Amino acid sequence: ENIYLIQVEQEQTLIYDKTQSYRYKGRLYQVKNILPHNFLIASRSAIINYQKIDHLEVMDGGNIDVIMKNQMRVQISRRKIKDLKERLGL
Repeated sequence: ENIYLIQVEQEQTLIYDKTQSYRYKGRLYQVKNILPHNFLIASRSAIINYQKIDHLEVMDGGNIDVIMKNQMRVQISRRKIKDLKERLGL
């Protein structure tokens, strides 16, 4: 419940909480299989805890960025926007 974001950066899987990041030795798909239902795939390289979303920003071209409560910004893949809206009840 303390995890905000799990993201792949420069071929490393990083897990972010409110203030710190931790390196995970496994792959993103391995993490996805052990996460509870409050996590949502944002893109091929990111999984977010939708309960930690502060707000959404619509960008140029129709892209949507999620701003997390710890002020991290995550771009949502166009394919995943529908899933995000359903999960948030929009």
